[in-house]
Amino acid sequence: MPTRAPLSPLLLIAAMLMPLTGQGADRDMGPPDPQLYEDPDRQRSNTPDTPPPQETDAGDEPAPPSPLTDEPLTNEPLPSPGTAIGLDDPATAGRYDPVAAMNRFEDLMDDGQYRAATDVAEAMLARTELRYGADTDRLIAPLRALASAQVANDAPRDAEATLVRLVELIESQDGIFDDSLVEPLIALGNAHKMQGELDDSLSAYIRARYVTHRNYGVVNGEQLPIIDLMTELHIAMGELTDANREQRLAYRIADTNCGDDDVCRVDGMYKLARWYQRLSRFTQARGLYRDALEILEEEYGANHTGLVPALHGVAQTYEQQGQRFGEGRRSLERAAAILDAQAFADVTEHVDAHRKLGDWYNLTNDHERARAAYARAWDVIAADDESATEAKAVFALPEALRYRPPEPIIGDPAWHESRLDGSYVVVEFDVNEFGRVENARVIEANTSARVRKEVRDAVRRAKYRPKLEDGVPVRSEGIKLTQGFEYVNIYRQRKKMRDAANRKGVNACAGSGCGTSGLPPGVPIEVRGMGTTPRAMDKPDPLLDGASVTEEVP
Repeated sequence: MPTRAPLSPLLLIAAMLMPLTGQGADRDMGPPDPQLYEDPDRQRSNTPDTPPPQETDAGDEPAPPSPLTDEPLTNEPLPSPGTAIGLDDPATAGRYDPVAAMNRFEDLMDDGQYRAATDVAEAMLARTELRYGADTDRLIAPLRALASAQVANDAPRDAEATLVRLVELIESQDGIFDDSLVEPLIALGNAHKMQGELDDSLSAYIRARYVTHRNYGVVNGEQLPIIDLMTELHIAMGELTDANREQRLAYRIADTNCGDDDVCRVDGMYKLARWYQRLSRFTQARGLYRDALEILEEEYGANHTGLVPALHGVAQTYEQQGQRFGEGRRSLERAAAILDAQAFADVTEHVDAHRKLGDWYNLTNDHERARAAYARAWDVIAADDESATEAKAVFALPEALRYRPPEPIIGDPAWHESRLDGSYVVVEFDVNEFGRVENARVIEANTSARVRKEVRDAVRRAKYRPKLEDGVPVRSEGIKLTQGFEYVNIYRQRKKMRDAANRKGVNACAGSGCGTSGLPPGVPIEVRGMGTTPRAMDKPDPLLDGASVTEEVP
């Protein structure tokens, strides 16, 4: 039997030293690498299965739960400075799932918990930045999430900073014309607008539109939502000419993209027609509705339900001009007849057509026809159980069809801004079965007797759609209307117009001048105050800007 050779004294010494040096004398004895605990599948073969337990004092309070895992975080700071905010540590890094975190963020946003969603988005951003660095495209998703949560949480300034970083990151990764810049640039413009920074907002929208030009061409349809945003911004800045130019451009773009498809052009016609109605250009709007009607008739025939919106549009332009005879009335009658002839017409659209026709008859004092139109609308409701509750709500209360609040009395101190601003008048009245107002009386007010009388007389001249019970108009009593007043500072209006002109580099009062109003020619004014103070009107409305009207039914 062979005998084992005795161990060398040097080997004996090395074996005794092994427990003191770990598993190799060349191992770096520095601090533990946090990457070893981020993903168990990536751990080195010589790494223990679990990190060493952390010693804590018995009196320490438990750490708050992580926004991502709902599990307590240890109080031990991470080796990396990027985790000093306490959102990460070796014990939880391995369990972080970006998909699960994003799902949780979306659930919080859907539930309206915007503060908690912001915390989760910040945690996602910190975890991603810690693992991949500050210049990785993996940060784009958490930055988008954080910005949306900050906007929803009414923190536009924070959202602006987040969006600026997002835009810069996309530019560094994909270039300054990448189409993924459009969405954050629009969001950046919205954030500026929320803060009243209208010029900065317009700059962001313009750049977003230019990015679409570089990617899809000058007449691309992707820019249409941006044009709508720019239109509303121009209106807020008092630049109606620019707003009109944008809407006309949007129509040309939509028309070009439709090519030979005439039906495709109809939506663009409707949109531009509605814009002209906002500008009180009713004749131009009516022409567009007629053109759309002609296209639809040629494509679908004279009795197709697709003609109804165009017919209602034609009637609405006449109604806005106060013309309630002729083509407007015939358009409503034709729309109702088309829907009556359809066996499966949309209930809501069908009821709406007869309601509008009944209102038209009511305002022209043709009460018999109005009663018949309302009764037909009720019959449509009664034939459809699913829509009955919602549709009947339209006729559950009297609805004002015509109400013109009191106009100012020049020279009367009762209408002076210092006495009227923030005032109100409450009028109680009855509405008979024909929609006429009866027994109007002021029950509460904090204004002068003259203003109370003017409001009461305005209510007496109003016309209502009566309440219906089983399709029959009935009398309603105890209706309350609250007329509130709020003045707009004329000097602020003048400054708004001048600032708009200065941005264009032109004199707002050049040519024929601003006259005594201090406003450019063509801007409608309304004499207000002590008989000499004119006031800019943003829309042709006899009511003071900002005045409120509310109604109550006992």
